[in-house]
Amino acid sequence: MNETITIQEAIHEYLIAIQEQNKSEKFTNTARRSLKRVEAFFGPDFLVKNLNPSNIQDFYYSSEFIKLPTGKQRRKRTLFAFSRAIVQFRRWMTEMNYFSADQAPEMLFFPRLKGEY
Repeated sequence: MNETITIQEAIHEYLIAIQEQNKSEKFTNTARRSLKRVEAFFGPDFLVKNLNPSNIQDFYYSSEFIKLPTGKQRRKRTLFAFSRAIVQFRRWMTEMNYFSADQAPEMLFFPRLKGEY
């Protein structure tokens, strides 16, 4: 496992990888927007190796994920799209050996979106 890769570096590499795979523009834009929220929450210098169930759950319950910059809550449809993009990013990090599947089960990357936050 790469011990020194930061969230910012991993996101940058992932966005290049999906462009090279000719993913749809909609998928690429959703990935870019959702991963921008991840980077804003954790900070660009946060090491991927430090991801764990606790801080992943903190992210999903944070205003960085849930709220728009205006303070209004994002639509659930948007939150689900962001979650799916983040799951794809997590799978890619595992394939690239940046992230261990043992660090956090994939189920943690699907937040609970029922009820109030």
